[in-house]
Amino acid sequence: MLIDQSGKTIHRVNMFITNSITTDLIGLFVTLAVVFVSYWKWTYQYWQKRNVPYVQPQIPFGNLNNSFRGKEHMGVSLKNIYDKMKQEGSKHAGIYMFNKCIYFPIDLDFVRNIITKDFDHFVDRDFHSNKKEPLQGHLANLKGTEWRNMRTKLTPTFTSGKMKMMFQVMAECQNDLLKKMHEEWLKNKPIDIKDVLARFTTNIIGSCAFGLDCKALEDDNSEFRDCGKQIFDETKFETFKRHFAMTFPNITTFFNIWTIPGFETSSTLMSFALYELAKHQDIQEKLRVEINSVLDKHDKQVTYESIQDMKYLGQVVDETLRKHPPAPFLNRKCVKEYKVPGEDLVIEKGVGVMISVLGIHYDEDNYPNPTQFNPDHFSDENKNSRHNFAYLPFGEGPRNCIGMRFGLLQSKLGLACLIKNYKFTINKKTLEPLRYKQNSRVLAAEGEIWLNAQKI
Repeated sequence: MLIDQSGKTIHRVNMFITNSITTDLIGLFVTLAVVFVSYWKWTYQYWQKRNVPYVQPQIPFGNLNNSFRGKEHMGVSLKNIYDKMKQEGSKHAGIYMFNKCIYFPIDLDFVRNIITKDFDHFVDRDFHSNKKEPLQGHLANLKGTEWRNMRTKLTPTFTSGKMKMMFQVMAECQNDLLKKMHEEWLKNKPIDIKDVLARFTTNIIGSCAFGLDCKALEDDNSEFRDCGKQIFDETKFETFKRHFAMTFPNITTFFNIWTIPGFETSSTLMSFALYELAKHQDIQEKLRVEINSVLDKHDKQVTYESIQDMKYLGQVVDETLRKHPPAPFLNRKCVKEYKVPGEDLVIEKGVGVMISVLGIHYDEDNYPNPTQFNPDHFSDENKNSRHNFAYLPFGEGPRNCIGMRFGLLQSKLGLACLIKNYKFTINKKTLEPLRYKQNSRVLAAEGEIWLNAQKI
C-alpha cells in the first residue's frame, strides 16, 4: 500500500514538473514570437517613416513572398513591384527582403545616377561572399579595392581587339555545331536546343580560355560540360563547389569569369532567340536573307567583320535580351550616405539597392507593345529616341558585365550559323505560354525549349 502511494506521489510530482516545463516552454515560445513579430513590424516601418512610397511587406519574406516560396523567379517578383509602383506614379520605392531595407529606383535618371554618375556611393554588390570559397570569390562578388584591382587586371582580356583575335578560334567550333545539328536532324525528333547550344559554348570557352578541345558536342558525357552545367544547377551546386574548389583552387576564379558570360548567358540568349524566331517566321526569314546577303559580300566566309555587318542580327539579339534578360535585376549596396537628387531622402550606408531590369524592359514608356517580339525596337531611330538606361541586359557603368563582348560575339556566331542552315519551328513539347524556372540563377525556360529543325 505504501509502495502504491509512493508511486502515485512520484507520478504526480513528475506530471507537475512536466506541466511546469511545458508551460514555461510555451511561455518562452510565445514571448519569442511576440518579440520576433514586433521587431519585424518595427523594421517594416523604415520606408514609411521616410515618406518613401512602399509596398506592404509580409512577415517573414518582406516583398518577395512568392519568390522565396518558389512560386516565381525573383526577377518576376521585382517586375511586378515595378509595374505597381510605376502605375501609381512613383519615381522610386522602398521594399524589403526579409528584414533588409532595399531602395528600389524606378525613374531612369535615378537608375543612371546609381550605376554611373554617383557610382562611388554604390560600388559594391549586396551579395554575401566568402573569399576563402573559390567559387564565391569571383569578380561579381568582390568589393571595394579588391574589385577595382581585379577588374583592372581582367579588362584587357575582353577588349574588342582581343575579341577579334579570339574569333577564329570561335569560328572553328561552328563546324562541330553543324555536325551535331546534322546528327539531331537525322533523328527526326524534337531538339533540346539549350543543351546543344550549351555544348557549343562549352567548346568555345574551353578553346578560348583554356586551350582545350572539350568535345562537348561530340561526347554526351563530357566532364567539362558537366562542370559548367552544375554551376547553375541548384540541386548539385554545393557538392560541386566543394569538390571542384578542393581540386582546382587556383583556377576557379578564372573559370567563373568565363563561365557566367560564356556558358550560361550565351546559351540562354541563343535559346530564347531561336524560340522567338521559331514563333515569328517572318522575322526568321528576314534574318536569314540578311545573313546570306552579308556572307555573299565576304566570300561566303563567317568572319569577325561579316558578323559585325549583320545589323539585323544585332537587333534580333538585342530584342531577345530585352524580352528575356539573363540577369533580370541589378543589385547594389550603398557604401556611403547618399542624398537622392531632387528628393528629401538620404539613403543610409548599408541599405541595399535593387533595379528591375525586367520591369524597365517591359515598360510601355520605353518600348511600345513590350510583350511583342519586335527587333525594330532597336532600329537607330528608336534607340536614339529612348533614355540611355532603358536597356540594361548586361548592367551599365563600371560594374557592367565584363564578358559582354565575348558573350555577344559567340551568340551572334551561333545564331548566324544555325539560321543560315536550318529553319526552326516550335515543337509541342515546349511549354506555352513560356514560363521561367523559379529557382534558376538566370532567367531560363521552364521545361526547356524544344524545336523542330528543317534543313535548308
